Amino acid sequence: MAAAQESGIGDTREDEKAEAEKLRSATVESAHWLRGEVSRLWDGYQRQPRFARMRANIVIAFAVLAAVSVFMAAPTPNRIGAHPRLVRSPDRTGWIVSVENLSKAPWTNVVFELDDGAYQYPPGPALPIVAPGVPYGVEVPRFATAGSLPGTGQPPPGYRPKAVHVRCDQGDLRAELFE
Repeated sequence: MAAAQESGIGDTREDEKAEAEKLRSATVESAHWLRGEVSRLWDGYQRQPRFARMRANIVIAFAVLAAVSVFMAAPTPNRIGAHPRLVRSPDRTGWIVSVENLSKAPWTNVVFELDDGAYQYPPGPALPIVAPGVPYGVEVPRFATAGSLPGTGQPPPGYRPKAVHVRCDQGDLRAELFE
């Protein structure tokens, strides 16, 4: 025990306990302060005439709606660097799902799914690799239901997908498809 005290091991635990107690007391003090401030604001709000409270409610409702709108409009993070889009086929009879890897690293074990997993490409094992900077286009008729036999489970003719889900070892991305 004497060797432990000489090396300072016991002091470290006491220091950690003291720091934890300081943090706890600061948290409790902050909570009491916040409760007092909210109580003060609520009392001031209650003392206001009815018309002033109605105006305050309208302003608060507008602020909440604006914050929710901004939050809903914010784009989802694209961690894998995928840029998906929908392209009309050259013969104008169908669609091509084009996904470009904009990251600097290749994707491995890649699967593309349309409309929440209704169809996927490839229907069997995943693509081993998709190189960065190269658009990868797949005609919609080449998609099929997962595990279907070759030549079966394809989307109906003229099927226009609404969303794509790119899954790979590096992450995944769900995105709506636009021309």
